[in-house]
Order: sequence, then structure tokens, then C-alpha cells
Amino acid sequence: MAVAAMIRPISHTEASAALDCQAKHAFAYTGQLTGGTALKPKSTAPILREGRAWGAAVAAWHSSDGDTERARAALEIQLSLDAADQEQAGVYDPDEHATLTTHLHGLLDDYVLNAELIRLDRLERELLVAIPSRTGRADSNRYRLQAYIDGVHTDADDRDWIVEFKLRRKLTPFELIAKLRQIRWYAWAWRKETGREIAGVIVEERLNAVPKPVAFKQDGLPSKVQSCRPDAYVAAFDDLDLDPDPDIVAKLQAKEWCKRHPLVLSTAELDEAGRQLASVGSLIQQLDTGALFPIRNPSPLRCPGCAFRDVCGGNEGDTELVEALFERRPPKHERKEEVNGTRVR
Repeated sequence: MAVAAMIRPISHTEASAALDCQAKHAFAYTGQLTGGTALKPKSTAPILREGRAWGAAVAAWHSSDGDTERARAALEIQLSLDAADQEQAGVYDPDEHATLTTHLHGLLDDYVLNAELIRLDRLERELLVAIPSRTGRADSNRYRLQAYIDGVHTDADDRDWIVEFKLRRKLTPFELIAKLRQIRWYAWAWRKETGREIAGVIVEERLNAVPKPVAFKQDGLPSKVQSCRPDAYVAAFDDLDLDPDPDIVAKLQAKEWCKRHPLVLSTAELDEAGRQLASVGSLIQQLDTGALFPIRNPSPLRCPGCAFRDVCGGNEGDTELVEALFERRPPKHERKEEVNGTRVR
């Protein structure tokens, strides 16, 4: 009796690691540089926890027709889940958690007052879709794209739009948004999973900052240096025998706190995404089996933000250092539980 091949999921995060730095992929997924055990950082970067909680909160807000309490509940649930993970790893910082919570609630308060609702018909769905085989003539019987979709919007023409919510330190120009492989792969996966027509992807970015209150000078007048909403600046002059500075108003009106990017995708672009994923599957297979030895540091510019920078380049043999910073676990191709694993944005 034939034994079915174990499903091997590939997330966009893993594919990016393999394409950007094979050593990073080895540390996180194959264990090829660490004696056969993969490494998971004990502490999750705040930006990743912020992104997960933000995505859950705003998706809940849009899908509930602007129910702010539902959005707050989704935010708190995701933050609690992350806090539990941090506690289990022994790295939970209650002060840092409180600061993060306050910050995100401030962001949400500002967002719901200024954002335009978009109807989400399907919310926070996980897809596990077979990628094309290397020949492209059939599906792989092992490799699956593991995609987490924030939401789906169906327009008046009954076409689906994948919707992704991102929290950014700096908003991204549309020409760079249009090149993102993640959103193209997710759109391809939705089309393959549902058979429905895909119009494209809507990427909404929110600046990871809360507008500040109006700043005043020592004489009680509004300062010329402001980082507030324009209506707040104008309202500060209500009880003054002065008019707001039009240049400052114009500058505040021009500042973008949130940007929604609709990207139309053609059938040809979606088909190409499938061919890209076939190549990704081939690369992951070679890294899983050790047919390729991981190349370190393809670009030094990537190293400063890497979670494995402290153990890369020889320190991976320092057992005490590795086990202080990371949890050891089996390589991903041996982990059956990864099919329903925790969400990684």
C-alpha cells in the first residue's frame, strides 16, 4: 500500500528567506548549519507583533461595518496570544506589552475616525494550495503555498479583490507595491482555491504613528511645528483672534497617514505567479535535502535586521548563546504540525 507524501507547506516568509539569504533559511527551516535542528527566536520583534494585531483589528472593523468595539476585541485577542507566546518562551515584558497595547489603541482610535470602510466578505482565511510541479503540467503532490489572507472584497461585478492591511514605518510608493510578490502569490492561490475571477489586490498601508496633539509655544499660541491632524490645528484657533497659518494647514493636509493601493492583476500575471511558485518549490526541495549548501550573507545590508545575526558566521557552534536566544525544533520538512501552525505576517 502506497504511503501518501507528507504535505510540505511553504509560506511567503519562508520563500523570502530562501530567496534573500539561504543561511537565514537554514537557521529557521532546515537546521543545515546548526546540527540538524532549526531555530526559532524566543523573542518576537515588536514590529511583527504590531503587524499581526493591527491586521486583525482593522479587518474586524471593516468586516463588521465599522464596529469599533469588535475591532478593539480583535486587537486585544491577538495581543494576548502573542503575550502568551512570549511568556512561554520566558521573554515576556509587561511594560513593553503595555506600551505596545496603548500605542495600537491610539492608532486604532485615529484610524476609525478617518478611514473609509471597505466591505470584507471573507475574513482572515488560511489557504493551503498545491503549487505547480516543476514541469508545470500538474500539481505538486507535496509542496503547498501557505497563505494568510486578511480579507476578500467582492465588487459590484462579482470579482474578488484580496485585501491586505500593513503597518509601516514609512508608506510605500505604488510602483513598489505593484512589484510585491506576496500579493501576487496570494491572488494566484485564491483563484486556484476558489475558481473565482480575481480583479486584483488592495493593499492598505497605515503609518505606524499616532498624530500628536496640537503643539503650543510658551506664549500659548499654536507652534509652527506640528504633527497633528489639520482639523485639530484649525480648531486650536477657535478661541483666538487669529487665523491658522495656511502654509501649516496645507502641510498637515498633505501628510498621508494611511494609503490604499488597488492593484489590478491580469490573467497573465497570475499565471506567471504560479510559474514562480514552481521555481520556489524546486529551490526549497534542494535546501531541504541538502542538495544546495546555504550561501551566507548575499548582501550585508540584510544582516542588521536579521534575527540570526548574533549566531551567523561561526557563532552557531556556541551552544550556550544559541540556546539563550532560540528554541531548537525539528526542520520544517519534518514538522507535520506546520500545516496548521501559528500565523506569521
